[in-house]
Amino acid sequence: MAKFKSKIPSLDAVPEAQREFYTQHDSGDYVLDVEPVDGWGLENIAALRGKLDATTTDLERQKKRLQGFAKEDGSLYTPEEIAALSTDLTARGKEIENLRSKDKSADDKIRDAVAQAKGPILDELNKIKASSERYKKAAQDGYRDKVKGEVLSHLKPQDEWRDMISRDLDARIEIIEREDGSFTHAFVKDGNKLMSAKQGFDGPMTADEFAAGDYRQQFARCLEGDGKKGAGIGGKTTPASPRQGASGVELQPGYTQEQFEKAVNDAADQGLEVVMPSGDGRGSE
Repeated sequence: MAKFKSKIPSLDAVPEAQREFYTQHDSGDYVLDVEPVDGWGLENIAALRGKLDATTTDLERQKKRLQGFAKEDGSLYTPEEIAALSTDLTARGKEIENLRSKDKSADDKIRDAVAQAKGPILDELNKIKASSERYKKAAQDGYRDKVKGEVLSHLKPQDEWRDMISRDLDARIEIIEREDGSFTHAFVKDGNKLMSAKQGFDGPMTADEFAAGDYRQQFARCLEGDGKKGAGIGGKTTPASPRQGASGVELQPGYTQEQFEKAVNDAADQGLEVVMPSGDGRGSE
């Protein structure tokens, strides 16, 4: 029985009587001309094979997906069972979200509790700081009063001028806090610290040294004495007339206390000294 090849590249090797059964395909090959039955034919077999392969691949994919719905015994869950599982998962998801919300609320409560606890502590800390600052200021003021007392004890001002000289000393004394919290001081003039000649200019001027210097001459008329020579320190007396060549704010004979205080303030502002009038000079109150 003669056999026909389904596809040949050329008709040359085909008997003449069989050539009429072939039809040239678009590819150039010759295909046996067979009428398709139920969609099956020689020309579309490749396409049908491709569809079969795609169907087979899709079937394998679906099998793998179905494996995720398999029970331990290998049987598959029914649609009803899957729907029930989905409902249960949704409910559990809501429970988890509620628990997370409660946890968040608990964190907020903890933060609020901490904030409420910190409030009184911070208030108490601020009170302690304020108290510490008041104590420090009081200690500085007390130390300044001690230094002023030492200077005034050497100057021996007349009672009516004591407060005025004391206020002037406030601007001349700088309180210095050491690292250990204790205090020391320095006398200042024109913004510069006055160094002690007694200590070889290697430390601040002492109270007695400051009182015996130019400061005493500036307020000579206000110190205890006969009003002409001024007050003496260490048994010495100092003429009340201005020093030769000294420049400053001059007071005229017959000055009042108000005029004297103004001259002192003006001299301090200008970095000068008060030049007292020669002679008795002191006026009415």
